Amino acid sequence: EALMNDGLFLLYTQNDPKAAAPKFSDILDQDAAHYGASFQHAKALDMAQDLEAALSAWSRFLPMAEASSDAESLAWATERIDELNTAIKACNTLMEQGITLLYTEQNTHDAAEAFAKVLAQWPTHYGAAYQLAQALERDGQAETAKKVWEQVMVQAQQIDAKNDVAAARAAIARIQRAMS
Repeated sequence: EALMNDGLFLLYTQNDPKAAAPKFSDILDQDAAHYGASFQHAKALDMAQDLEAALSAWSRFLPMAEASSDAESLAWATERIDELNTAIKACNTLMEQGITLLYTEQNTHDAAEAFAKVLAQWPTHYGAAYQLAQALERDGQAETAKKVWEQVMVQAQQIDAKNDVAAARAAIARIQRAMS
């Protein structure tokens, strides 16, 4: 109950879905069938704009809502699943366009715009952040590229992607040398 209250406080009072989601996840680790925690976990991930994680959480919640005959929550989950599927498809299309622009057409400016559009819809998209940093650096936008590489390095450290941490460090050093 304390975890649930903490999660609800973080989500609705503090408006901090990124901090709330792990609270609900901890509850689900103890009781995977906890209805309220399942709903709030999906909602927190959704509010944090972690599209794939939110889609997965809503998809796990949907049968619970069906089984409980909770029409309002069922409608909410169904709507979110549909919207998230659409958003993920759109982001995947933008990623493909950005990759083509960056690596095939060598159009760094338009590639950066495509990756930035992905991040506007899906701020936790690691690949979009990495590719945006690449595109900005190649486009000569050193200061902005450095900031994005710094964000990539933090994300890479969080997921223990050692090669990407090294690549981000190298890029930051390269940019700093070029700016000196």
